[in-house]
Amino acid sequence: MDVRLHDGLLCAKVGGRIPKVCLLCGATKDVVRRTQEYPIGASYGTGAGAVGGVVGALTAQSLRHVDRTVAVGVMVGLVAVVSVVAFVAHRITPRVAMELPLCTSCDGRWAEGEARRVWIFAAIGLFLALVLTGFALDAMALMVAGLAVILGVVGFAKVTDQAQRFAQIGFVQKDEVGFRVSPEIAAKIVERAKRRADQAAKDEEPEGAPPDDASKIEAPKDEGS
Repeated sequence: MDVRLHDGLLCAKVGGRIPKVCLLCGATKDVVRRTQEYPIGASYGTGAGAVGGVVGALTAQSLRHVDRTVAVGVMVGLVAVVSVVAFVAHRITPRVAMELPLCTSCDGRWAEGEARRVWIFAAIGLFLALVLTGFALDAMALMVAGLAVILGVVGFAKVTDQAQRFAQIGFVQKDEVGFRVSPEIAAKIVERAKRRADQAAKDEEPEGAPPDDASKIEAPKDEGS
C-alpha cells in the first residue's frame, strides 16, 4: 500500500497516491489534490537562521559603543543578509513533492495560510531588527517595540489558527513522508488504501484456472474382438 501507520504517524510513500480523504478534516466529498514540496530531513535554512541569530547577538554586543547611525545600519543589513541566506539555504535543500488530498474548504484555508505566512516571516524579521538594534544602542524602547511585534505575531497566528491550516509533518525522507493527523482520519485513509489494494489484487487474479492438459486426453476405447 502507499500509506501505513507507524508510531502514530500516517506514513505515505513519495510518488504514491493517498486516498481521497481530507488530511485536515477527514471529509471525503469535494476533495482535490494539492501539490506540496517538503525539504528532506532538516532544512539548511533552519541552521542558517540559528547561526544568524548567534552572529547577530555577538555583533550587537560589539556595536554597543559605536555611533548609533552606524550601529543601526549594520544591524539592519545583518538581518537582511541572514534572511536572504536562510531563504536560499532553505530552497536548495533537497525536496520531495507530495499530492495531498484536501477538501475544497481546507484547500482554501491552506492557500490563505500561505499568503499570511509571508507577512509573518516579515514581522519576525522586523522583530529581530528591532531587538538587535535596541541591544546594540542600549535603547529599551526599540527592544520593547520588538517584543510587541513578536507578541502580536503570536497572537495573530493563534487567533487565525495558522498552524491548523497545514498538514503537520513528523518526518521527511526521500521515499516516505510522515504526517501528524488525527487517529480517526489516519485510520480512514489506511482502510481505504487497504480496500483499494485488495480490489487491485482481486482484479489481477485470473478468472479461472486453465484446464489440466491431462483431462483433455480421452480414455482409450476398448478394441472389439
